[in-house]
Amino acid sequence: MKKLAVITVVAMMMASCGGGSGGGNIIMKSANESVNFDLRGTGNVTVDWGDGKRRTHEISNTKIKFAHVYSNESARTITITGNNITFMDCSVNGLTSLDVSRCTTLNHLDCSRNQLTSLDLSKNTALSFVDCCGNGLTGSALNDLFRTLNSNAGDKIIYAFHNPGQSDCDASIATNKGWAASISAIDAPLPPTR
Repeated sequence: MKKLAVITVVAMMMASCGGGSGGGNIIMKSANESVNFDLRGTGNVTVDWGDGKRRTHEISNTKIKFAHVYSNESARTITITGNNITFMDCSVNGLTSLDVSRCTTLNHLDCSRNQLTSLDLSKNTALSFVDCCGNGLTGSALNDLFRTLNSNAGDKIIYAFHNPGQSDCDASIATNKGWAASISAIDAPLPPTR
């Protein structure tokens, strides 16, 4: 009976995360009065805004904007569930935490201009574009992030400047994995706001 219960729990967890379809949950935390982000991919996406409100929308390869205004500034956990999300721009949201580990189809992530102090992309093997500029990433946190980047062939770029650790990090960790790493504002300008 214990084996059946364990199998049922694992199956329920896989179903809620997109299972083997390559998709899953994205979890982010913010205390802003409003949160907005853009998604691209295929299929249905459900957003739980963390205040009892949910929105389900079909996404396509055309960028879809999701926006929500809260009644006050309070820490909230926003959960995005979808099987085939390939693009996410969640910049300028005051995010203190971002977990994209269950969204393995993601190939473009812009999480710039937030308050992130760590970012783990070790499960995101499809990624080829990352913009994490303007966060609170120290040199050690940037090195940890670079270590989690995939080593797949192809053109890949990570923008990591305007972080407190940009002068203390070792960009060769990323470049040795085939990533072009821009850690200085001299290398590239800060991307425009959405």
